[in-house]
Amino acid sequence: MLDILKKKIELAKKYRNEYLKREENKMSKNFRETLDKQLENLEFKAEYEALEVEYQIINSLINARKRKKMSQDQLAKITGIDQAKISRIEKGIANPSLKTLKRIASGVDMKIKIEFIEQ
Repeated sequence: MLDILKKKIELAKKYRNEYLKREENKMSKNFRETLDKQLENLEFKAEYEALEVEYQIINSLINARKRKKMSQDQLAKITGIDQAKISRIEKGIANPSLKTLKRIASGVDMKIKIEFIEQ
């Protein structure tokens, strides 16, 4: 009886994960289509491209934290940075100093690499 229940739970988890992946793909596709349409507007495109570096930093930070399977709260405890500040940085509504970014990178066992490239 316990084995049957375990199998049912495993099957339910499998179906749930498959459903979540399908929904995520739909959202990604809808976002990409919407973004592509908005990028046809030259004013929007210029602003979007101006923010590219900030988005790269935000995505790198979030991806590094998730790879370590860390919550914002866990990262805050390791770095000594308030969880609310980490949240604002990840949302793109805070402008962290290089010192803060180094602390965050260290908290996820990484270093920061900055380089200047040709435009």
